[in-house]
Amino acid sequence: MAIDISGGVGNYSIFLSDFVKVIIHCELHISSIIEAYNGKRNNMIFVRSAYLKLPFISDIFDYVICTDTLERGWNHEVKLLKEIMRIMKIGGKAIVDFHNLRWFKKNKIICAYKPDSIKKLLYDVGIKNYTLYPFSYVPTTLVCKESVYPYLDNLFRFLFPPIRHVVVFTRV
Repeated sequence: MAIDISGGVGNYSIFLSDFVKVIIHCELHISSIIEAYNGKRNNMIFVRSAYLKLPFISDIFDYVICTDTLERGWNHEVKLLKEIMRIMKIGGKAIVDFHNLRWFKKNKIICAYKPDSIKKLLYDVGIKNYTLYPFSYVPTTLVCKESVYPYLDNLFRFLFPPIRHVVVFTRV
């Protein structure tokens, strides 16, 4: 079973629904839930909930995804990551992302992090088994052939700092 926390309009939920038996699309905003519902698959369940106190028992999800949500400050991020750890089964996997401070300067709207800060945050939450990936991308509209994309993406990573850092972790 999987959950997409802060699922927005459902792009990831709908994609992931092809790979899991059940996916919970968890979102706070009704308009986003309605839009996601319009593209739903049979194995999707929609839940309106705040992210820092999810209405699920502990140790229930095999997979957790949470994107564009860890951007509201250290205390928020710690609470949300602890909640993700609570609902994830032992051996479960999570994918989260953080905005890169080199792209998003400090401001009141979006909190961004350097890799060392991300590692400290994960340590503070007790997440020890993780991999941190720099995430950069080339718009797919620029690429004619799928085989060319990896080369262009690597070139962009070399020339520009990554836009985000994606963290994949396992609860042990």
